[in-house]
Amino acid sequence: LRQEVAGQAAVIGFVGSPWTLATYMVEGASSSLYKTIKTMCFTAPDVLDALLSHLADQVASYIKYQIDNGAQCMQIGIDWTVDMADARARLGNDVSLQGNVDPTVLFADKAAIEVAVRDTLRKAGHKRHILNLGHGVLVGTPEESVAHMFDLSKKISYADLLAPA
Repeated sequence: LRQEVAGQAAVIGFVGSPWTLATYMVEGASSSLYKTIKTMCFTAPDVLDALLSHLADQVASYIKYQIDNGAQCMQIGIDWTVDMADARARLGNDVSLQGNVDPTVLFADKAAIEVAVRDTLRKAGHKRHILNLGHGVLVGTPEESVAHMFDLSKKISYADLLAPA
């Protein structure tokens, strides 16, 4: 693929996180409630831990495979359920993060969207972050809300986030 794009585009690898993969395996499909896997957290934590550990090992191998075969960077989902400050603390400042505004906030008014965007930007830190939704745009999301979110991403600077209100 790198030869095919001939330096005209970056080759980005992608993997689902172990949790995302486990939810699809346990739930059998996408889920809005995650009832079965969340129940496993309490009723079969050892089984869930073993599954997540196995998936983490396999994901790591797949990441290495993609890098060995030309991926210049890797994307692993940080969805809207993960606190961006926690992700930043765990991964450090040398790792780039993308996300993770809750896509349902785009059904709210402009003020609520701005609060969510500012919160995500503040928690992500001043470098190595790409503002995005923490999952795809939901069906029926108002286009003007998506546009507003991305207008905010261009308008708000990290210095603005630190300024006293």
